[in-house]
Order: sequence, then C-alpha cells, then structure tokens
Amino acid sequence: MHAATPEDAIQELAALFPDNAIAGGRDKLETAAIEREREASTWLGKGLALPHARTYAVSNIVAAVGRSDVGIPWGPNGEQAQIIVLVGVPKPQVRGYLELVRRLIAIFRDESRVRAWLDAADPEVVRAEWSRAMQG
Repeated sequence: MHAATPEDAIQELAALFPDNAIAGGRDKLETAAIEREREASTWLGKGLALPHARTYAVSNIVAAVGRSDVGIPWGPNGEQAQIIVLVGVPKPQVRGYLELVRRLIAIFRDESRVRAWLDAADPEVVRAEWSRAMQG
C-alpha cells in the first residue's frame, strides 16, 4: 500500500472492490468507514488495523486486505499498522457481522500467520493467504 494515513488506506482498499460489489458507491463505504474510524480507532495492535462500517452502501459483506511495508500511523501512540483489512457490512446483517468479527479474531490470533503476511515479499502472497484464511 502507498497510503500515509488511515483515511488514505481506507480509500486505497475500497478501490480494490469491483464496481458491482458496492451497490451504494465506494464513496459511501469510504465515508462510513472513515466516520467509524473517527468515532473509535480500529487499531488492534501488533501491526493490525480493521477499519469497518455497517452501511447500506453494500448489499453483501465485503473485505479487502492490504499491507504497508513502512506502516501507517494508526495506534493511539502513533503505532504503525502494516496489515489493514477494510470491511463493509450491510446494516441488517448483524449476525453475519458478528461471525466475520469472530473469524477475523481467530485469524489475527495466529501470530505465525500474521508474521508470514508481514514478511512476505510479494503482496499477492498476502492476498492469497487472506483468501485461504477466510475460507477455512
């Protein structure tokens, strides 16, 4: 990723979604995720950030993952996020949202997986591993 701020990261990740994935438009998802970030940081620690929004801009749950080699200041004390996952969830899908959060927590608890993502030389490796992790 080339983003220097959380807002830039959200916009960069939202651009990865195909046009038909964001029914209400990318700008609405971006705005909702940025507003959510301003309410409370989505910094998880250990180089991880999970910007997300429950919004009518999406009709299905969408997620995009990115990695910043230099890090993006995200934590409350300027800690650097290196793996950022942008999630958009339709407002009515509370159960789906909770299931996704449960799955993400399980993924992020696997420190060897996170370390492999941080150490991977090729961003495509991170994306492929992310896809496998979300399916398993």
